[in-house]
Amino acid sequence: MTIGGWRISDVAALMAVVGLLAVLGAWDNARTIQRNLADGHPASAMITGAHQKSNRFPLTFDGLRPRLLDESYALDLAWRSADGEERMRQKVPVSGEFLATVMVGDKVRPVPVPIRVTDEADAVPTIVPDAAERLRRLDDFQDFFGTGALICAAIFAIGFGWHRWRRPAAVPVPPASAAAMAGAEDRPNQASRTWDIPPRLASLTALFLVSAGVLGWFNFTSSRNFEAIRSRGRDALATITAFHAEIDKDRHLSHTIELAWRDAAGTERQFRRTHISNRFAAQIAFNGRLMVRQIPIRYLEDDRSARPIIIGDADDQAQQNTIGFVFTLIFGALGLLFAAITAWRMRRSARQAMAAPAHEDAAAMTDARADPFFSKDRQPSAKQTATVE
Repeated sequence: MTIGGWRISDVAALMAVVGLLAVLGAWDNARTIQRNLADGHPASAMITGAHQKSNRFPLTFDGLRPRLLDESYALDLAWRSADGEERMRQKVPVSGEFLATVMVGDKVRPVPVPIRVTDEADAVPTIVPDAAERLRRLDDFQDFFGTGALICAAIFAIGFGWHRWRRPAAVPVPPASAAAMAGAEDRPNQASRTWDIPPRLASLTALFLVSAGVLGWFNFTSSRNFEAIRSRGRDALATITAFHAEIDKDRHLSHTIELAWRDAAGTERQFRRTHISNRFAAQIAFNGRLMVRQIPIRYLEDDRSARPIIIGDADDQAQQNTIGFVFTLIFGALGLLFAAITAWRMRRSARQAMAAPAHEDAAAMTDARADPFFSKDRQPSAKQTATVE
């Protein structure tokens, strides 16, 4: 199948590359923000201008280094460095929530904002009040485009394999048969055979393998952050800013909360929609009303996107990681099983296709030997041969 002359596998490959570039750009932006908050010095920057992202591809360059404009808005900032030097930076991405706080009507106010920035040349500063929102949005950005890139890569692999398997395979021409002995020596070559891929088995294989890959990636990231927080995390007292209770289509009740706290540097942090167990929900809420406002947590100082551990509900988070690992193994095993069945079916079909010409030639040879024209009674004798000579 083609789209505007492009095969679907080619389109999927292009989309996978774009998704990978977007993930790398978002990761680089998040690393810059985290580095500024950890190692940058504080400063007060003046807003000198504002920009709205155009509809073109949101990629710009700092020299030879690509940089992703992941937000729809950006600000121009001017400040003094630690050594008193005047510095400026254009198109510093900001979230729409922060931009609304510095606007009057449709104009941006030239007001000072607190930033953190390193002393490197052309360093991109981080607006401190907007850091938590930026990191949250970058985390969602990476999850969305990372998942899309994995799906597109899987589609490309399936499409590429499909076209390779459907390419006509060279089939050796069998030896001269009875038809050639009868005078049809110029018989056209045997038509080439192609691989026969069972569509349902191939679809199930792709579904389970892609699901195992996506689920495995998210479970690996969650488990890695969980172990890192348990080993070197910092303890804090977090405020529950929101409490949500949801009922799914099977009438199962689940709860999520939103947290806010201050880290060791005094910067406010937030985490949106983290799941809690029903047991812990009963400890902090009664009849859907929140009764406890603050809970102890443990968080990762150098990674703001990592989900914090709720001390009173850590066992539930560890259990979720275990369940995710089990489902990853199940989906992976089913995918490999269906892949093996698909390969076996394809190999069997190919053998049958290769064997068909041989059976046809054997049948033709049998018919030729039974033809009286080639029987011994019709062969010329030696005497007849001498007479003719």
